Amino acid sequence: MGQHPFSSRRSHRAAYRPFNFALALISFGGQTGNVAMADKLYEHLQDKSALIYCSLLKGFTREKRLERAWHVYKEMGRRNVEVSVVTFNTIIDACARCGRMDQVSRVQEDMARSGVPPNLITYSSS
Repeated sequence: MGQHPFSSRRSHRAAYRPFNFALALISFGGQTGNVAMADKLYEHLQDKSALIYCSLLKGFTREKRLERAWHVYKEMGRRNVEVSVVTFNTIIDACARCGRMDQVSRVQEDMARSGVPPNLITYSSS
């Protein structure tokens, strides 16, 4: 029998399992209201991707925890994590849900500095 055509891909993917598992747990925590668990895991991760940051942002947004969402958002900037329109829309949504529309102009300034163009969701949220 020869080597399975995807055997090398499986071993390559296995190297990413801890990252994928962490992302899945953080996403699950954010979606199910267990953001405290997701936040603890996030604090222990050394390498955080944009997906992990955005998943946690979404969880904090759902729980209306603007202070914590803002902290994660600012950490993304300090660590030069690549942001997208989704990142900005999520933090704008957090501001709106918490009645802090005064913060939206700061996010829009960051968005302009980053060169990320707003979309319809950005305009409808702000």
